[in-house]
Amino acid sequence: MTLTAPVVPAVRVASIPAGHLYVRHALAGTGVGLLPDPPPPGATNGQWWPPVMCDAAWVAANADRFDVMHVHFGTESYPAAHLRALVRALRDAGRPLVYTLHDLDNPQLTDQARHREHLDVLVRAADEVVTLTAGAAAAIERRWGRTAAVVAHPHVLPPDADAPAGTRSEPYVIGVHLRDIRPGIDAVRAVATLLDAVDRLRAQGVAATARVHVNHRVRDEAAGDQVGALVAA
Repeated sequence: MTLTAPVVPAVRVASIPAGHLYVRHALAGTGVGLLPDPPPPGATNGQWWPPVMCDAAWVAANADRFDVMHVHFGTESYPAAHLRALVRALRDAGRPLVYTLHDLDNPQLTDQARHREHLDVLVRAADEVVTLTAGAAAAIERRWGRTAAVVAHPHVLPPDADAPAGTRSEPYVIGVHLRDIRPGIDAVRAVATLLDAVDRLRAQGVAATARVHVNHRVRDEAAGDQVGALVAA
């Protein structure tokens, strides 16, 4: 019988969250090991928020399981004091912090004050700062005097996946997906613009129609009602 030794990753990363496509695909094939997202108490299948690893007590209890912590989403679940305690716990454990700044303004929120407070904590405390574009890196330099590495968003589909080709149809269909109409989505203006574009195409003889997709549950019910009225009209 041949015994095979388990493969030990060169670097073990506690990424918050680990299941997001950005970190999974950016690290694919690098040999870096990602800790799975611990499920929050009472969470539904696949739910990672509020992130369990984003906690000083978790770091103290699990420091031997990871070499570096990477934060990129989910901090809106906690107050800034919670993040400051997390940073202290990482320092006490001798574990560096890498922070990927996806959003200078959080599209999930209407009031940005708390998000900006979080950015002040994490950008200043991080051993390394990462962002997705050169423009965001320039903004980080201006605001915090930090030089951010730019790691563009990697592929979303697997590289060997068949590209979606769509299906030919008459009339010409233009679609928009509003998801759950979160604060960062200007749903009413998007649909009004879409309908205006369809009217203009029809005036030019193009048999165009609009298709609007919305989740069953939306955050902004008033905007959802306005979208429904625009479509119905």
